[in-house]
Amino acid sequence: MKNATAYANTLAAHVADLRTRYTVEEAAPMSPTARLVHAFLSYNAPLGEADAAYGRIMEQMVDFNELRVTTENELLELIGEDSPAARERVARMHDALHEVYERERCTSIDRLADAPKREARSWLQSLPGMAPYVEASVSLLSLAAHAFPVDDRLLEGLKSAEVVAPDATVADATSFVERNVKAEEAVETHLLLRAWLDDQAPAPAASAESGKEGEHG
Repeated sequence: MKNATAYANTLAAHVADLRTRYTVEEAAPMSPTARLVHAFLSYNAPLGEADAAYGRIMEQMVDFNELRVTTENELLELIGEDSPAARERVARMHDALHEVYERERCTSIDRLADAPKREARSWLQSLPGMAPYVEASVSLLSLAAHAFPVDDRLLEGLKSAEVVAPDATVADATSFVERNVKAEEAVETHLLLRAWLDDQAPAPAASAESGKEGEHG
């Protein structure tokens, strides 16, 4: 990204300002499998809405395999939202969970916690339906890997704050933030940016371009 040094300085100043405005708690501990589901629900969605949707799902599901075989329409009814963005999140989650079952003969990816981080990230990235934001969320919050979740919401927020270039893509912003946020500060920075975003405008519908960017494998 052009003018990377100037944007890095702007990012640092923006995060410093957010520290004075928001108090964030540590991310709730979740297994890699639980985080995978939660991350799909929070993809291009406010964190509070994702937490509520995850809670409603977990109250009704016996396990993640039941979630895998529950129809998309049933899940949307349970979540309480039926929009193109919600349908995309649920469809992507279903695709990923079905592939997990095909590979593992179960719906758990918890073994990735003990795998080499690069191998675990590559495995996650290869799942159908995977979005970079979801993979990075699992990697950062449940695998202790140096990753940074960026979706369309965050990309637009970073552009509005002039933290990234106006023509930056999700991939550009992800790479830029990962390079300019220390590993030990990545979780705090992620949570600060989410808190800031949730004070902004409602989540936009995912663009056709971002949908293509988000596919792996």
